[in-house]
Amino acid sequence: MKAFRMLVAASALFLLAACYPVTTTSPIGTTVGFSTDTALAGLWRAEMAQSDDEVVFFHFLPMDDGSFKVVIVSGGEKLNGEWSVARVRAASLGSHHFLNAEMVFNNGKQESDPSHGTVPLLYRYESDGRVSLFLMSEDKAKEAIQSGAVAGAIEPGDFGDVTLTAEPDDLDKFFAGDDGAALFTQKFATLTKVSQ
Repeated sequence: MKAFRMLVAASALFLLAACYPVTTTSPIGTTVGFSTDTALAGLWRAEMAQSDDEVVFFHFLPMDDGSFKVVIVSGGEKLNGEWSVARVRAASLGSHHFLNAEMVFNNGKQESDPSHGTVPLLYRYESDGRVSLFLMSEDKAKEAIQSGAVAGAIEPGDFGDVTLTAEPDDLDKFFAGDDGAALFTQKFATLTKVSQ
């Protein structure tokens, strides 16, 4: 699961993080439809927020259905050849841009546990042409659920998983506003384009 954590958890490059990132039972943007953000297509080098020594590349490959297949290749000082493939659907709600990630292959093996749902990320284009990726803060997601701002489930314990279970209409209304986007406070990575 290390390669999956590379994509979806930002803690020391996801070295067996005890707790899974926040997920959604429906992808963000379901009601407005998903589209291939052509600016994302191509090969990107990722500067991971929680690691200085890991080399990670994301190759966004546009698919006919409007999604991307993202091939993720990682290595460090010892290039170990780990690779994974995720299905990623992009959507925009107002001025906010989201990615919904689901693992397809984990280091060459088909992902066999789809029960975790979709991992949402917020992405933002920076003035220098790079792309910043953010994960949802678990604490902020819990607060939003507990306040009734968005429907969700919180598993017991310090490391219990958090899942947003709102119906697609309600989920998209929430994330179209600034309150929803404000949940994405965990910097995941900064992407620099290498080639188309």
